Amino acid sequence: MEFDGGRSYTVRFDKKIDVEVIRAELKTAFENENPVIKTVGDAATLDITTSYLIKDTRADADSLVETKLYEGLKKHLGLK
Repeated sequence: MEFDGGRSYTVRFDKKIDVEVIRAELKTAFENENPVIKTVGDAATLDITTSYLIKDTRADADSLVETKLYEGLKKHLGLK
């Protein structure tokens, strides 16, 4: 698999999280793009790297990706 870079986010959850569940939900949120997910230190902190919209040159591309990331994670973040 070739990886052309991407945006990386470190996300801390309240409790241990199932990486495979997160991967599946983010794949849906990122319109079938598979993010690279690694645990950081413990199973409640994840490093998530996505190439979603990586070739998009619009000024708001970062914001669009962050919105999709939030959509994929919101039910695990303890937010209403």
